[in-house]
Amino acid sequence: MASVNFFNASSVKLMFSINNGTYIPIASTSDTFDWVPLPPGINPTFINQSTPPQGVLGLGCNQLTLYPASSGAAASATLAVIIPEATSVSSVQIYLYWKDAKNLGAVVCNGGQFIQAISLP
Repeated sequence: MASVNFFNASSVKLMFSINNGTYIPIASTSDTFDWVPLPPGINPTFINQSTPPQGVLGLGCNQLTLYPASSGAAASATLAVIIPEATSVSSVQIYLYWKDAKNLGAVVCNGGQFIQAISLP
């Protein structure tokens, strides 16, 4: 089973959910100038299927819902994270960031190799 690693590259604590699963908190980056992205306390699971259950990342289109912990779920946004079905997944890394006060983005990699950049709007 491949590993899934989320990293928060913003200075705001985030809450995220995969495919309508339980929300997982992810701390903000450190306050130092190196802006080291921090992972959550628990990383979700990846399964090599195109219909993953709630809370699990899989092949194809996955729904990722995020909101700033300080704002609450009313400020949530949803991104489509697409893992191509022809991809041989070794480990998935998803870097989350806020583009500005209202818009978010993510970069998705597999084994460090770029898969997708997502930006809202």
